[in-house]
Order: sequence, then structure tokens, then C-alpha cells
Amino acid sequence: MLKVKLGRDTDKEMIETIRSVTDKPLTGDVNQGWKDKEKALEMLHWLKERNMVMIEQPMPKRTDLTILAWLDRTFTDSYYR
Repeated sequence: MLKVKLGRDTDKEMIETIRSVTDKPLTGDVNQGWKDKEKALEMLHWLKERNMVMIEQPMPKRTDLTILAWLDRTFTDSYYR
């Protein structure tokens, strides 16, 4: 398993580069780098398709908890319904 630091404009490019050399499961630490819930949701779906098994700190620590709950519920519901 590899841990990848995310939260930059180059996240997709970096993940594609890693995927070109290994298929090991990945974990990601976004370091509060995703500011928009829709962008975060899009990235979660994109990363899941590339064998990302866990994400840490996707949104800023002062993010309203209803936004984090929406993100969790929306992402989870899309895979388990």
C-alpha cells in the first residue's frame, strides 16, 4: 500500500503516473486541499476507480459538518445502493 499526498491541481496527473508503474492499493492525504464539495465528490469517484482505498482530511477543518455529511452520504450511497 502506498500513501500519496493530494490536494493540488496535479492530483490526477500524479495518480496516473503512479498507476503507470504499480497497481498497489493507495491511500491519500489531501491535507484539507479540496475546498469545494462537488470537486471533492468528483475526485472521490475518480480515485475509487483507481484503487484508492482511503482518503484523509479531504476538506478544510472548519468545513461545516453538514457539507462533510453530504459528501460522505452522497459518495457512499452511489456505491452501496
